[in-house]
Amino acid sequence: MKLDLGCGSQKVGADYVGVDNSQYAKPDLCMDLLRFPWDFPDDAAEAVHCSHFIEHIPAEDRLEGNGRRVDLLVRFFEEVYRVMSPGGMLTLRWPSPTAEPAFQDPTHRRFISRHFLAYLARPWRKEYVPQYDFRMDFQLLSDKVMMDEKIVKHKEGSRFAHYHFNAIIEVSAELQVVKPMRA
Repeated sequence: MKLDLGCGSQKVGADYVGVDNSQYAKPDLCMDLLRFPWDFPDDAAEAVHCSHFIEHIPAEDRLEGNGRRVDLLVRFFEEVYRVMSPGGMLTLRWPSPTAEPAFQDPTHRRFISRHFLAYLARPWRKEYVPQYDFRMDFQLLSDKVMMDEKIVKHKEGSRFAHYHFNAIIEVSAELQVVKPMRA
Protein backbone atom coordinates (compact mmCIF):
# COMPACT_ATOMS: atom_id res chain seq x y z
CA MET A 1 0.00 0.00 0.00
CA LYS A 2 1.08 3.58 -0.72
CA LEU A 3 -0.36 6.49 1.26
CA ASP A 4 -0.66 10.18 0.43
CA LEU A 5 -1.18 11.78 3.83
CA GLY A 6 -2.91 15.16 3.89
CA CYS A 7 -3.48 14.81 0.16
CA GLY A 8 -6.04 17.58 -0.20
CA SER A 9 -7.82 17.43 -3.53
CA GLN A 10 -4.74 16.38 -5.52
CA LYS A 11 -3.40 12.93 -4.78
CA VAL A 12 0.22 12.34 -5.80
CA GLY A 13 -0.64 9.30 -7.94
CA ALA A 14 -3.41 6.86 -8.82
CA ASP A 15 -1.55 4.04 -7.03
CA TYR A 16 -1.71 5.95 -3.71
CA VAL A 17 -4.51 5.96 -1.15
CA GLY A 18 -5.32 9.63 -0.56
CA VAL A 19 -5.96 10.41 3.12
CA ASP A 20 -7.28 13.77 4.30
CA ASN A 21 -9.54 15.09 7.06
CA SER A 22 -11.64 17.16 4.66
CA GLN A 23 -14.54 15.44 2.93
CA TYR A 24 -14.58 18.37 0.47
CA ALA A 25 -11.16 17.31 -0.82
CA LYS A 26 -12.76 13.97 -1.76
CA PRO A 27 -9.90 11.78 -0.51
CA ASP A 28 -10.02 8.01 -0.82
CA LEU A 29 -10.14 7.91 2.98
CA CYS A 30 -11.42 10.74 5.17
CA MET A 31 -9.78 10.60 8.60
CA ASP A 32 -8.14 12.82 11.21
CA LEU A 33 -4.40 12.26 10.95
CA LEU A 34 -3.94 13.66 14.46
CA ARG A 35 -6.01 10.93 16.14
CA PHE A 36 -3.81 7.99 16.96
CA PRO A 37 -3.49 5.14 16.31
CA TRP A 38 -4.56 5.18 12.68
CA ASP A 39 -6.69 2.38 11.31
CA PHE A 40 -3.83 0.80 9.34
CA PRO A 41 -1.94 -2.32 10.38
CA ASP A 42 1.73 -2.23 11.34
CA ASP A 43 4.20 -2.36 8.42
CA ALA A 44 1.43 -1.99 5.82
CA ALA A 45 2.75 0.93 3.71
CA GLU A 46 5.70 0.62 1.37
CA ALA A 47 5.60 4.35 0.59
CA VAL A 48 4.20 7.50 2.18
CA HIS A 49 3.96 10.88 0.51
CA CYS A 50 3.22 13.92 2.64
CA SER A 51 3.23 17.31 0.92
CA HIS A 52 2.44 20.52 2.76
CA PHE A 53 0.76 18.89 5.72
CA ILE A 54 3.28 18.84 8.60
CA GLU A 55 3.26 22.64 8.94
CA HIS A 56 -0.46 22.38 9.79
CA ILE A 57 0.14 20.14 12.81
CA PRO A 58 -0.47 22.18 15.99
CA ALA A 59 2.58 22.88 18.14
CA GLU A 60 1.21 21.17 21.22
CA ASP A 61 1.70 18.10 23.37
CA ARG A 62 -0.81 15.35 23.98
CA LEU A 63 -1.01 13.10 27.00
CA GLU A 64 -1.37 9.49 25.91
CA GLY A 65 -3.19 6.80 27.87
CA ASN A 66 0.09 5.41 29.21
CA GLY A 67 0.97 8.81 30.76
CA ARG A 68 3.50 9.68 28.06
CA ARG A 69 3.37 13.33 26.97
CA VAL A 70 4.38 13.73 23.33
CA ASP A 71 4.52 16.55 20.78
CA LEU A 72 1.96 16.11 17.97
CA LEU A 73 4.58 16.38 15.20
CA VAL A 74 6.67 13.70 16.90
CA ARG A 75 3.59 11.52 17.40
CA PHE A 76 2.64 11.97 13.74
CA PHE A 77 6.06 10.68 12.64
CA GLU A 78 5.90 7.81 15.13
CA GLU A 79 2.61 6.76 13.56
CA VAL A 80 4.02 7.08 10.04
CA TYR A 81 6.88 4.86 11.21
CA ARG A 82 4.50 2.29 12.70
CA VAL A 83 2.45 1.84 9.52
CA MET A 84 5.45 1.79 7.17
CA SER A 85 7.22 -1.41 6.21
CA PRO A 86 10.98 -1.87 6.73
CA GLY A 87 12.85 -0.09 3.94
CA GLY A 88 9.74 1.91 3.02
CA MET A 89 10.17 5.34 1.44
CA LEU A 90 8.85 8.56 2.99
CA THR A 91 8.66 11.72 0.87
CA LEU A 92 8.09 15.07 2.59
CA ARG A 93 7.54 18.63 1.33
CA TRP A 94 6.88 21.77 3.36
CA PRO A 95 7.38 25.54 3.07
CA SER A 96 10.73 26.92 4.13
CA PRO A 97 10.53 28.88 7.40
CA THR A 98 12.58 31.61 5.70
CA ALA A 99 9.95 32.50 3.11
CA GLU A 100 6.55 34.21 3.03
CA PRO A 101 4.57 31.09 2.00
CA ALA A 102 5.26 29.65 5.46
CA PHE A 103 3.54 32.66 7.03
CA GLN A 104 0.81 33.53 4.54
CA ASP A 105 -1.54 30.62 5.31
CA PRO A 106 -3.36 31.25 8.61
CA THR A 107 -3.74 27.50 9.15
CA HIS A 108 0.03 26.94 9.37
CA ARG A 109 0.91 26.12 12.98
CA ARG A 110 4.67 25.47 12.73
CA PHE A 111 7.73 26.80 10.97
CA ILE A 112 9.97 23.83 10.30
CA SER A 113 13.68 24.00 9.58
CA ARG A 114 15.16 21.33 7.35
CA HIS A 115 17.49 20.53 10.24
CA PHE A 116 14.57 18.93 12.08
CA LEU A 117 15.16 15.89 9.85
CA ALA A 118 18.08 14.89 12.10
CA TYR A 119 15.61 14.25 14.94
CA LEU A 120 13.94 11.52 12.88
CA ALA A 121 17.12 9.38 13.01
CA ARG A 122 17.67 7.34 16.15
CA PRO A 123 21.51 7.37 16.01
CA TRP A 124 21.53 11.19 15.90
CA ARG A 125 19.08 11.44 18.80
CA LYS A 126 21.04 8.92 20.83
CA GLU A 127 24.20 11.01 20.47
CA TYR A 128 22.79 14.53 20.83
CA VAL A 129 19.45 14.28 22.66
CA PRO A 130 19.39 10.88 24.40
CA GLN A 131 16.58 12.05 26.70
CA TYR A 132 14.17 12.19 23.72
CA ASP A 133 12.03 9.06 23.72
CA PHE A 134 10.94 9.09 20.08
CA ARG A 135 9.73 5.76 18.72
CA MET A 136 10.95 5.97 15.14
CA ASP A 137 14.07 5.67 13.01
CA PHE A 138 14.36 7.13 9.52
CA GLN A 139 17.49 7.35 7.38
CA LEU A 140 17.74 10.61 5.45
CA LEU A 141 18.54 9.84 1.80
CA SER A 142 18.26 13.37 0.43
CA ASP A 143 16.99 16.80 1.23
CA LYS A 144 16.59 19.63 -1.23
CA VAL A 145 15.53 23.23 -1.27
CA MET A 146 13.56 25.02 -3.95
CA MET A 147 14.93 28.50 -4.44
CA ASP A 148 13.35 31.56 -5.98
CA GLU A 149 14.22 31.80 -9.71
CA LYS A 150 16.10 35.08 -9.28
CA ILE A 151 18.31 33.52 -6.62
CA VAL A 152 19.00 30.44 -8.76
CA LYS A 153 20.19 32.65 -11.60
CA HIS A 154 22.36 34.82 -9.35
CA LYS A 155 26.08 33.94 -9.59
CA GLU A 156 26.25 33.45 -5.81
CA GLY A 157 22.72 32.10 -5.46
CA SER A 158 23.43 29.18 -3.14
CA ARG A 159 25.49 31.22 -0.68
CA PHE A 160 23.08 34.14 -0.98
CA ALA A 161 20.08 31.92 -0.20
CA HIS A 162 21.30 31.08 3.30
CA TYR A 163 21.28 34.71 4.38
CA HIS A 164 18.17 36.21 2.80
CA PHE A 165 14.46 35.93 3.43
CA ASN A 166 12.34 34.55 0.55
CA ALA A 167 15.32 32.93 -1.17
CA ILE A 168 14.46 29.34 -0.22
CA ILE A 169 10.75 28.71 -0.83
CA GLU A 170 10.27 25.02 -0.10
CA VAL A 171 12.05 22.04 1.43
CA SER A 172 11.71 18.42 0.37
CA ALA A 173 13.20 15.21 1.73
CA GLU A 174 13.40 11.52 0.96
CA LEU A 175 13.76 9.19 3.93
CA GLN A 176 13.88 5.44 4.36
CA VAL A 177 12.35 3.51 7.25
CA VAL A 178 14.86 1.62 9.40
CA LYS A 179 13.29 -1.34 11.20
CA PRO A 180 14.15 -2.51 13.68
CA MET A 181 15.40 0.77 15.12
CA ARG A 182 19.16 1.12 15.22
CA ALA A 183 20.89 0.92 18.59
